[in-house]
Amino acid sequence: MGRTWAENYRLTDRSFSGLTERLLARIGGCEGQGVLDIGCGAGELALAVARGNPAATVVGVDVSADLIDTARQRGGAHTNVRFELADAGSWTPPDFRPDRLISR
Repeated sequence: MGRTWAENYRLTDRSFSGLTERLLARIGGCEGQGVLDIGCGAGELALAVARGNPAATVVGVDVSADLIDTARQRGGAHTNVRFELADAGSWTPPDFRPDRLISR
């Protein structure tokens, strides 16, 4: 299933654009914070948070290798975002403690 979502991320991004904008408005500023995007998919929400908050550290986590590969390709130019292949329920990174948890 992840491969299909990864191949169609542009369509998914368009489909969820209104929801993403509403989520960004609710999240507000995240400067200087750690933000964890749970089930980040192809990275749209994590990338939007990273673009709007350059001093934040944003980590996207997903269980699909295909989606994480796509998110990593999309996020290559951003130094404040990274994507991890993991189950967020059991993921325990030694170097990251989020201040905010988000999920679309």
